[in-house]
Amino acid sequence: MKAVILAAGKGTRMMPLTKTHPKPMLRVDGLRTLLDVHLDMLTSMPEITEIIIVIGYLGEIIEAAFKSSYRGVPIRYVEQKRLAGTYGSLGKALDSNVNEPKFLVMTADDIQSKEAVQQALACQYAIVTAHVEDARPYGLVETEILGLVLQIKEKPTELQSGLVFTGVAVLDGYIFERAFLPEVRSGVEMYLTEAMSKMANSVEMRAIISKPGSWFPITTPGDLDEASKRFAFAK
Repeated sequence: MKAVILAAGKGTRMMPLTKTHPKPMLRVDGLRTLLDVHLDMLTSMPEITEIIIVIGYLGEIIEAAFKSSYRGVPIRYVEQKRLAGTYGSLGKALDSNVNEPKFLVMTADDIQSKEAVQQALACQYAIVTAHVEDARPYGLVETEILGLVLQIKEKPTELQSGLVFTGVAVLDGYIFERAFLPEVRSGVEMYLTEAMSKMANSVEMRAIISKPGSWFPITTPGDLDEASKRFAFAK
């Protein structure tokens, strides 16, 4: 199974740390970078046989660091020359192939729950979620009583608690069907959350809930210090 890591963003909110390094190459425990943490997790899962990293801003640093493989799992790089949002980046990685078999996609931004990711891999369609008190910075996930996704609302404007999308999903090429094409935002960007929300009306997409404290979003320089305090990054 392919695993796609979306790592093309500029990491504007992480400035000045991202002036010379792309956000996925920032160190989170004094030794390993965010990408090291993701790759350690992915290469420990026998289901993952290939890793595709979508690079953009300072992407040459990522490619030079990891080269063509990690712990025996091949890595392929796809360059995103202009911002296209998470849906556009995923389409670039997989050529928007509607016949693409089941794959894992994740953003390079956050520390994820390995247990939750493994649970998602056991499903045909799934997203990893976590409960937060303020869902406004994220994609708010509405589920039915059995845990299937009803819709995902990107960055709600009103303060509310609930489940949010943590940036990990198990999908297949069906996500590239024209019926699920998201709107273009800010002139260039298309959100994967919008496409998945549409797709959830046609398939059984399960919401996997991360245990409290096992997902840690990293959006500011202070989050790196907090992450090192809260997590023991055992390889």
